[in-house]
Amino acid sequence: GILYVDGLTDSAYTYGILTSTVRPTGDITNTTYNIITDGVSNQYSSDGYAAVGTGPVMFKTEGGKISKISSLYLYDTESSIAAVDGTRIKLGANIYSLDSDVIVYRKTDMYTYYLLSLYDLENMSVKSIRVYSDKPKAQDASIKVIVVQ
Repeated sequence: GILYVDGLTDSAYTYGILTSTVRPTGDITNTTYNIITDGVSNQYSSDGYAAVGTGPVMFKTEGGKISKISSLYLYDTESSIAAVDGTRIKLGANIYSLDSDVIVYRKTDMYTYYLLSLYDLENMSVKSIRVYSDKPKAQDASIKVIVVQ
C-alpha cells in the first residue's frame, strides 16, 4: 500500500523521534517504525512505506497502525541557547514561538534520547540545539520539538 504524507498539520498528530525503519526486503506493505514518544521507544507497524529519515517526525495512527508520517522541518541549529521562557526560545538573533506542548529531548548518541522539560533548558550548557516545526519556515509556525546535545 501507499502511505500518504501530505496535509500534515493537525492536532491529531503525535510527535516523536524516529530511530529506525524496518522493512522486509522487497515488501512495501509491511513496515515497522521505531519511534520514541514521551521518552519511551515504541514500535509502530504500517501497511505502507514512507521514505522518512531518522529524527523528529509527526505521525497519525488508525487502528493501531501508522497511517501518515512525515519528518519535521528543521528551523534552526545553534551552539547555545540565548534565552528561553514558557512560550519562546531565542537562538542567536532569532526568536521562535513554542507550541504549548513542545517536546524537548537530549540526544546522547545516535539512537538514545532522554525526555526533558522545557525548564531544563534554562541553565543547560549544550553543544548544539535544533528546533523543529510541522510547517515550512515561511509559515512561521510554532516549535514542536527541540533536540539538544
